[in-house]
Amino acid sequence: MFPEFQDDDAPRRTDLRTKIVAAVLILCLVAGVAPFLAALFF
Repeated sequence: MFPEFQDDDAPRRTDLRTKIVAAVLILCLVAGVAPFLAALFF
């Protein structure tokens, strides 16, 4: 179904995808917290 994930680059690609997922989660967290921080400071 996903032949591109079944090659020798699988570990490196998985690591890259993990970093992308982590970055997206951090961005979502920052976007969720930002309004509360703005309310506290302003």
